[in-house]
Amino acid sequence: MELEKEVIQETTQEQQVQEVKPTQETQPETKKEEAKEEVKQLTQKQIDEMIEKRLSRQKEAVQREWEAKIAQKELELSEKLKTIEAENKTVKENLTKKDLEITKLQYNIKEDKFDEALALRDLKISKNPSLDPTEALKTVLKENPQYSKVNINQIGIEVTNTKDSPKRYDDNLSSLHSFLPKR
Repeated sequence: MELEKEVIQETTQEQQVQEVKPTQETQPETKKEEAKEEVKQLTQKQIDEMIEKRLSRQKEAVQREWEAKIAQKELELSEKLKTIEAENKTVKENLTKKDLEITKLQYNIKEDKFDEALALRDLKISKNPSLDPTEALKTVLKENPQYSKVNINQIGIEVTNTKDSPKRYDDNLSSLHSFLPKR
């Protein structure tokens, strides 16, 4: 009897376990079915609207990202442009200073008279715009010899032709022929 009772209890427990298992398996299926029913309840128009909203959000995000990148590039380029302009300005200033120094040395102008000579040159150019700046400076220096550091007349050197200097190039060639071996 006791054995029968135990067997009956075991069989009832197995039946209960089997009954529980199908209910557990059916619960996820019921959730899936409910979700399918919800999806089925949406119309095509509602789905299209949801898709359009999602696409518009993505487009806006991409556009904001592009605008940020463009703004960053513009900022970098404007900074580079400012540095290049500053460098160009310093190079031009240095070039102008060097050019003025070369002009001063080339035409042998006194340092204290250089600014005056340039002002007179600019005055001549303003009166006659077709005049070349170098020609204008040469005329200023001819008219005002006190602006030059060295003048031939100030040194006291007189240039004359001496007897020792060759008269012509042809005469020099004939003297060279006397040294050449005869054929």
